[in-house]
Amino acid sequence: PLPARIEIDSTSFVGNLGGTGEVKLIADRMALDGAINSGAGARTVIHSNSTSRLVSLGGTDEEGTLNLTSGELDKIYASALVIGWNDQSGGISIDGAVAPSQFNTLSLINDPLSGPGISQVAPLTIDNLNANARTVSLSDNTNQISQVSGRYYAGSFDVRSSTAMSIGTVDGITGIVGSTTGSLYVQAGGALNINSNVSSASGPLHLVGEGIVLASGKSVQGSSATLDGLGTGTIDLGLGTLIAPTVTVRNAEDVTLGNTTASTGLTFTNISGNVTQQPGTSVNVGIFSADFVSGDLVLDEATNQFASLGTLSSLSGGLSLVDSAGDLDVTGSIGVS
Repeated sequence: PLPARIEIDSTSFVGNLGGTGEVKLIADRMALDGAINSGAGARTVIHSNSTSRLVSLGGTDEEGTLNLTSGELDKIYASALVIGWNDQSGGISIDGAVAPSQFNTLSLINDPLSGPGISQVAPLTIDNLNANARTVSLSDNTNQISQVSGRYYAGSFDVRSSTAMSIGTVDGITGIVGSTTGSLYVQAGGALNINSNVSSASGPLHLVGEGIVLASGKSVQGSSATLDGLGTGTIDLGLGTLIAPTVTVRNAEDVTLGNTTASTGLTFTNISGNVTQQPGTSVNVGIFSADFVSGDLVLDEATNQFASLGTLSSLSGGLSLVDSAGDLDVTGSIGVS
């Protein structure tokens, strides 16, 4: 027999009148034709009764999954819709285009240590997204996501949007944190604003956007860090902290560094404007290299430390570095055109 299901017909209402109490629906199948309303002050939580059952959003399989169609999602009114829970290991898959009209915050949660995690084969449009799972793969370049947060525990984290996007706080989860050697990849089609801390623990991270801004007092940390401005954006890290053994900053107009620690090396490549640092900050790196920097290259704060210099070239600007450590090795060519 098929698993039992919750049916809410088109004449029915499930929710609360005050708009302050959480609504929770738990079943392996659902047919949601009536309104589900937890109000603007409370969440609606939906997950399967069987912890190993796949949750499909926008799909068509009503027997083998807990499927919520796009139309059913539009019946839900809430401050946030939470799909899944941290004991649910069946995975969450976006199988058809999802663009909810009645709520603007979506929180996808799955088991941190087992199961397929969160994935998609169709685009997602949502203002605020939180994604917590063993692994998160929401890499459709046509997604439209305004703000993202998340956690990943034993795999990787990949979220992309065709629009500008910020890393912030969604459904009480702040920033993006990984506790694995897996990679972290966040890409915005417009500007990427980092308003909360980002940490990939012992894994590499890639932050990509048409302009990247690290907010005051916030940090980016990983086993390696690549920041890519997509050729047209300014990368401004001046008010925050960047920490990774290896740091690469590329494909940008102007670049401003803040407090930066790159024990193995820091590399700039394909920078069409100037490279500078915020006054009062410190840049502490192993090998420092810069190639195809068109403007000035000025890292001249008194507390900077460079173990060695690789190839440095400024195509049409000046070059000014201050090293407070001493015993500076020069291993590459240095030139100003």
